[in-house]
Amino acid sequence: MSSESKKTILTGGLVAIIILGGFLVYLLVFKEKITTPVSTPSAKEVAPTKDRFIPPQLNSVEFINGAFFPLEIKIKAGSQVNFFNKSEKEINLFVEGLVGCNAKLKPGDSIGCSFREIKTYNFQDKISKAKGKIIAE
Repeated sequence: MSSESKKTILTGGLVAIIILGGFLVYLLVFKEKITTPVSTPSAKEVAPTKDRFIPPQLNSVEFINGAFFPLEIKIKAGSQVNFFNKSEKEINLFVEGLVGCNAKLKPGDSIGCSFREIKTYNFQDKISKAKGKIIAE
């Protein structure tokens, strides 16, 4: 075998080792990102704390850890407000002066209510006695 053919074989082998090594590094680095499932955080993980406040969606009231967020919401008369139960316990929603919006909401449930009249509506969870207010203007 001539020295040139030995160099060609060695060079080819070295290139093959580099390519295989690069592929193994790629698998080690990116495999976890590809196969790791994305999980949805629980109500406890996303609940507001004194260090962190998560604003609710537009025209929505969220019940988290025994309290409503926000405690007071101003809307235009005729708008709909969605109530979300993001706690781990059932709530018994009661909206004073609004028929058809009182409901037992299990964790993860929601209800949408239309506030047609211009007035203030008080709402509460009859179980925890948490209260809030909607001002329809």
